Amino acid sequence: MDYVGWVVLARGDSELRRAPAVSAFGGAVGGERVFGDWRELRISDTGTGDADVCALARTTGAPALAVYVVDGLCAIGEGATPDDGDPFDVVFGEERATEQYAAALPDDYRRADAVAAVTAWAAQADLAAAPDAIDRALAHGGLDDLYRALGLTTRAPAH
Repeated sequence: MDYVGWVVLARGDSELRRAPAVSAFGGAVGGERVFGDWRELRISDTGTGDADVCALARTTGAPALAVYVVDGLCAIGEGATPDDGDPFDVVFGEERATEQYAAALPDDYRRADAVAAVTAWAAQADLAAAPDAIDRALAHGGLDDLYRALGLTTRAPAH
């Protein structure tokens, strides 16, 4: 069975999983992957509400990304930076999301806007950004494709 639930990417140490902004996602923190000083947390969906990615960015003082994995082929989420407070939308596997989960998509979503927002987000996060690869990750790929486009490829073991 495919994973369904939240995936959060934020800068932080092992205490990130205990931060109130993480627990606000409504579930139990499960698996974790470490990319240098960035952490990916998987948070089970308990149906208690949506993530507040802006609060997560403010808590960590760094850009953050929260994605809800709908099924193994598509995901919908938001990114935010601590300084501007305006989150941006991201959709992975757009074609499937449009066909299967159209009601969950943001009304004004455009991939070109998302690519520009992720590129700006990456610059604030001091990450590399390859806009063409970001575009491909959103259109047809997944989170790991986005991580590669951002230069997040060196992984420490999961905790």
